[in-house]
Amino acid sequence: NHGKPFGTGPSVFIDHIDGFVDPINFSENFLKKSQPILMKQAAKDFPAVRNWDDEYFLQLDLSNYQKHTINIEKRKKEDRSLQTMKMNFHEFVRTYNKSDIYMVDLIPTFLNKDIIYPWSLQCDVYRDNIYQVLMWFSSGNTSSVVHTDDMENINCLIRGEKTFVLVNPDKHKDKIPFKREGAYSDIDVDSVDFTKYKQMESVDFIIAKMVAGDCLYIPKLWIHQVRSYHRNIAINIWFRVPTDDSSEMNESQMKMKCEKYPDNQKSFSNTNFLGLNEPIYQKIDGVGLLSKFQNRTVENLLEMILELYKEVDSEIIEKFSKHIESVIKDIIDEIDKNKNSVMDKEEIETAKSENLHRISNYINYLKTFLETLSIKDIISLENKKTIEFHKYEL
Repeated sequence: NHGKPFGTGPSVFIDHIDGFVDPINFSENFLKKSQPILMKQAAKDFPAVRNWDDEYFLQLDLSNYQKHTINIEKRKKEDRSLQTMKMNFHEFVRTYNKSDIYMVDLIPTFLNKDIIYPWSLQCDVYRDNIYQVLMWFSSGNTSSVVHTDDMENINCLIRGEKTFVLVNPDKHKDKIPFKREGAYSDIDVDSVDFTKYKQMESVDFIIAKMVAGDCLYIPKLWIHQVRSYHRNIAINIWFRVPTDDSSEMNESQMKMKCEKYPDNQKSFSNTNFLGLNEPIYQKIDGVGLLSKFQNRTVENLLEMILELYKEVDSEIIEKFSKHIESVIKDIIDEIDKNKNSVMDKEEIETAKSENLHRISNYINYLKTFLETLSIKDIISLENKKTIEFHKYEL
């Protein structure tokens, strides 16, 4: 196994089902159990599967989107240290087949109409918690790093073929050498050094081979690596499962709030996702978020954020200031490519969607943490360990 691709070793093919899993079954048997599932030809009725070829893209009237640019990666083997570049969508479609460029960005709004809400998510509780929809578009032969996502994920393949290699984190998390916990590994996915990482020889891999029209559910924090083949387009839907008491539903309530039969007319048109563009973070997001972070040190940002939460008892703030600083440092580290401990203008403007996704999750945690601290009658300093245990998982 020395010097062989990631996924070499003991493996099984993933469980699969024809079409989307119905919402109740999806909730009970996959989401709650953190169980991945391949849904064969679930997306075959998406307009995108019928229509998305270069000719269709080039005939789109984008006169109202003249300033719309997309994020482009410059090579097909993912390297998170490289800067992305911006490009006009039509320019990308005309040139991607002749180069190694690769679109990884939020799905352009003018294409939302071509994606149908997966039936598995056609419940109020999920529909209102779609976080982002990303689009992956290349001429094929791309490979990702080994990584995890801190959101639930449904990936639907529109064109080409993909192979996902998944690893159950509950069984093998400590055997994969991660660069930073909860993010990614810098092992060479084409030639894993099993001599250096001998513990990986005992990892059980789960293999999912996808063709156009298939969708794959990847549970939150599952380790995975992706390869694409041939002209390739996919979308992935990041969503979260609310954990507050008001959103908890028993099975009978779920049935009342879910579609009994799939609604294939329910597209993502006119949908506002819970991304960084939405004012869901109130005080913290309301100050301008990343533009306010620009060129500020951790100490500057701590001072700025605490100014927004003056109502928090100063004694409590003093006890937790190091913890808050660590969260701010994680936010900066997401896009601080030159390692100068601040976010500069170029780093912010070229940040990848996946980095923005994680930053948004950190901000959401920080907001929850600070607002919990503000409610003096439900917190004591002894709760600190409990709060830190749930860091970034809120």
